Amino acid sequence: MKIIFIFSGRFSRYFTGMNLAFPSVSDLPSLRELAFPRAAVRVLAACATSSQLCAELPLRDELAGSAFERLGGDAAGFEPAELRAAAVRALVVDDLARDFFARNPGAFGVGVWPLLGTRAHRLSEARWVDVDSPAVAKLRRFLLPERRGWLQLATCACRSHWVDAVRGKSDRRLLIVMDESVLPLTSEMVMRILDDVSRRVPAGSELVMAFDGQVPMRRQQPLRRSAVLELGLRGPDDRQSVVRYPRLRFVDEELYPAELGQRLAHVNAAANENAPTLAHFRLV
Repeated sequence: MKIIFIFSGRFSRYFTGMNLAFPSVSDLPSLRELAFPRAAVRVLAACATSSQLCAELPLRDELAGSAFERLGGDAAGFEPAELRAAAVRALVVDDLARDFFARNPGAFGVGVWPLLGTRAHRLSEARWVDVDSPAVAKLRRFLLPERRGWLQLATCACRSHWVDAVRGKSDRRLLIVMDESVLPLTSEMVMRILDDVSRRVPAGSELVMAFDGQVPMRRQQPLRRSAVLELGLRGPDDRQSVVRYPRLRFVDEELYPAELGQRLAHVNAAANENAPTLAHFRLV
């Protein structure tokens, strides 16, 4: 079985004009000046305001609230419904991570271009590495407190052997998370990242990819445990080429613990163009 993800390459603007040579907290640039993609700001806003928006969710992120305030964020720019949806998805990915670490003692997580994400600090007991561009990594080191077991790497995930930098000489299993903050990446960059994951990451590792509904995807057929990821690349002439990743297999939702399975029912799939998508893979 196969699932084809089609990336048109028509992504929103990525951050521009970032001046990160700030010597004090008072000189932090605002979110408007940083011009982060809307998806990244939405995730931070959702985590920062989740206790007010959806008190029933066990998502409490004081660090996100502090970071959002320090950067001059305004949640009024988002509809409450989209913030709730982003908060729910953040919680689901957190739960997927906790389940992975429970099954794989000694493993560690990797956030690929988390931008404004604070997952590494929400999962404070997990060993975690965040990989971002040098400019964003500098901002993140300034904005987020150090904690034992967390490392912020400054490297371009699309041009260097970032997996080797994360792994070192270790064969530990990895949980790699690419959330919706990476949407401004071009389809070619996504392909390079998936190439690195497929070629270098140990078997038994897992990959979680969360995408915004603006990315056109389609479901070819119902998912099963044997489903293999195929990435469809649509060029400027509207021709499509397909790259197949035999090592990346969709995780069968029936394998999740009961409560997590209920949250993920019908989510771990390519969604229609108006709905968010969460895809969870295991490397074989």
